[in-house]
Amino acid sequence: MLARSVGPRNRVNYTVHGDAVNLAARRETLNWDYGERVLASQASVDLPGEESPRQRIGELPIRGKRSAVTVYRPA
Repeated sequence: MLARSVGPRNRVNYTVHGDAVNLAARRETLNWDYGERVLASQASVDLPGEESPRQRIGELPIRGKRSAVTVYRPA
């Protein structure tokens, strides 16, 4: 992921780019399909100290990814 300011001096915006950002945006659009406010990927679930209850939805195809991504909802 890359985070930085972009644009001319009189109109600078702070933005982020990268695969993690794109994956988060794709998961966000899936929230409507599953009636959720938050969906987590396997990478989020695997973070140290992440102990919150969750339910595995399954492996879902994500636009722009070659393989399906495992997605979880809060339990």
